Amino acid sequence: MSVKVDLQPVLDLSGLELTNTSVIDVNSQHIVCSKCDVEAENVTALVFKIADSNGINEFALMPASSIELTQLAVLFGTASIFNTRVSFSTLPGFEISFLRNSDETVTISFIADHSILKFMGLQNSSAVIHTTVSFNELEKIERKILSAIKLCA
Repeated sequence: MSVKVDLQPVLDLSGLELTNTSVIDVNSQHIVCSKCDVEAENVTALVFKIADSNGINEFALMPASSIELTQLAVLFGTASIFNTRVSFSTLPGFEISFLRNSDETVTISFIADHSILKFMGLQNSSAVIHTTVSFNELEKIERKILSAIKLCA
């Protein structure tokens, strides 16, 4: 079964076969403050766009430091090796957990406190998304998160 999806330029899935796995794109916004300099810790906000056979959903993560985002990236990169559920719950009210399904896929659960999303003005963000991705997709997401971490300039 082949599904063709016409999306915004941010996530182009044209010609992609969507079966039992998802495609996740990561968008970032570097939060710059008046005190940013080379030695300051930077803060970045991430938005995950998840496309699967049910459509497209968005999950916004609250702004996080480069240290926190590096931890998250490492979890994406290593989730395929764990035989138990592993979770990223460093940011209050947000959790991203990983559970390996097989030798090829991992189920990822994105969970956020709905009241925090509302307070942050992120009503378009889903509070709960469960999706399955291939191991190759996990590596791509890890690289995207790491590339989103920028030094304050």
